[in-house]
Amino acid sequence: MAGKYREGTSHTHWLHTLTGHSEPLYSVAISPDGQTLFSGGSDETIKIWRQD
Repeated sequence: MAGKYREGTSHTHWLHTLTGHSEPLYSVAISPDGQTLFSGGSDETIKIWRQD
């Protein structure tokens, strides 16, 4: 899934980067099962990201 990260002992390592919004994000939410991420941006769009 885009945007997934792994926490290290001293810092966070990004595994993927979300791309798709043309403007900054306002909010991000994760589904209860952790398989879907929702993002809303100032470009007036909502993106749905699913775990592959």
